[in-house]
Amino acid sequence: QQSEEDGAATDMDVLKDENQETLTPEELETMGDADILDFVEMMGQSSLPTVEQLREQAEQHQKQALEYKQAGNLDMAKSSLLDSKRSKAQAERMVLIYERIAASSDAGSSSSRPAAKEVSLEDLEALVNATTSTRNNVKAKESNTQKPQPPQDPWMSKPSAEIKQEVIRLKNNKDVKEATRLLQIFKQVLQKEQQIAEAEKCQKLLATIQKRLDVCETQIRLWQFYMWFVDPKLGSQQYKEWTEFAGYCETAMREIKTNGSNAVTMSARPDDDATSKLFLLQNDVVELVERGTNAAAAIKTADNSSSSPEEKFALEVAVMGIFNMHQNEKLNKLLGKKVKETGDTRSDYCPNLRIDAKVHLPLNPDNPSQPVHLDFSPTSSYKSGESYQYTFEPSHECSRRQLDLPEKDSKQAKTLLRRFETKTLQFSVYYTHRQYETKREATKTSWFFGRTTQTDVELESSSEKDILLGKTSIELRQLLSRKCIAGDFPLTAVNAKDIGGTIRVSIRTTAILDVNCFTGILDGSLPVLEAYKNGILFRFQSA
Repeated sequence: QQSEEDGAATDMDVLKDENQETLTPEELETMGDADILDFVEMMGQSSLPTVEQLREQAEQHQKQALEYKQAGNLDMAKSSLLDSKRSKAQAERMVLIYERIAASSDAGSSSSRPAAKEVSLEDLEALVNATTSTRNNVKAKESNTQKPQPPQDPWMSKPSAEIKQEVIRLKNNKDVKEATRLLQIFKQVLQKEQQIAEAEKCQKLLATIQKRLDVCETQIRLWQFYMWFVDPKLGSQQYKEWTEFAGYCETAMREIKTNGSNAVTMSARPDDDATSKLFLLQNDVVELVERGTNAAAAIKTADNSSSSPEEKFALEVAVMGIFNMHQNEKLNKLLGKKVKETGDTRSDYCPNLRIDAKVHLPLNPDNPSQPVHLDFSPTSSYKSGESYQYTFEPSHECSRRQLDLPEKDSKQAKTLLRRFETKTLQFSVYYTHRQYETKREATKTSWFFGRTTQTDVELESSSEKDILLGKTSIELRQLLSRKCIAGDFPLTAVNAKDIGGTIRVSIRTTAILDVNCFTGILDGSLPVLEAYKNGILFRFQSA
């Protein structure tokens, strides 16, 4: 804001002329107090006559009146006497004007001038004639000065630089009245131009930050997969760094929108700081999970002795997050109904959710047609602004489940392989009226995280009061050509219409299911990391 005021002051200084003549008493009579103050702001205080000059003029006119009277020229004596009275009145007026200029200068801004009643030409005549009737006429005239709004002046559509040149020309031609009028237009146009320039600057800054924020959103998602399936230590460190950077970007955008372009100072983020260095991952979560799976398998093979039994096939299902549930139509209706019924309007309330994964595979030898149900639930949840945040910990049994697959080349394995071509895995998100609880049996002997079993009786009894918010179905045939299925999937209603909300999942196998169809990654080399060169450091003026 200070820089804008300095820029405006520089524009005004261009209009000032050290060699200009001062305003005459006749010119002062044609101008109101506000016009004089604006004229001084533009031309400088030297454009005004001093109080001493006006008083000297009054004495000279009084001496001339006396000389004319002694010479017998009464008409000139009356005229000089009137000029003397007018000069005295203007001198008294200048005392007030100079006091207002001094007060404005002390305040540091012309916008802090104290309000005062404007002295018009009629008021000056009243001072000269000293008649009450003239004062009454002035008041009557002021009460009838309301006029309809005139059409917009053509100068309002011209650039401020052109108006400034015209003001200078009029001043040099001593057309004070027109110069004063254009000065007001110049200030309005200049203010509008500054507002437009500020808006353009803000838009440019916001666009620059938004590009970084888009990169953050992608990298946060990729580094979460890296943390879960490749390297927990590096993944969690980069996930934290990218999340913090995204938070700074969002704060900077809010500050600029609220307080303008000067609210935030941006500089390049140093890329030599190893503790806060940002790295980029290629946007391919399937390849990322495959490389992590292969690397883990290679380590396990190296650690096992040659006499260890052959590893079994396994299918792991992981739920990594639920997002944008504040946009879910069904959930919003339920919460609105709850407020009406209970009157509970707590702003920090975060709905209780659970996820049911229904695997349509013949994994039960006694009853192949019966699907397998896996239950998932967030480790923690909280409300942030208008959105709901659900956290799933990578090492928690409520986030990752494993199913053993039949041994390779067995009759059941061949049957299962054919089912992969047509079957799906369906994720259903439920609103629970109470915290979901069920007894789980888990072991840590399998290749992935612990195996968990759950009977249909437990599932049915626990979901009697739960309400379906949305579901998504994933075709398992993708596991024939790749080792995993990973990504964000939108929730849909029963009629397959998007209902709001997404679920982030990963479905992977320990080994290749069909070598004839496989087109994925075979080696266990880690993903290549690239340093991010476009980071920004923010400094907030409000801090």
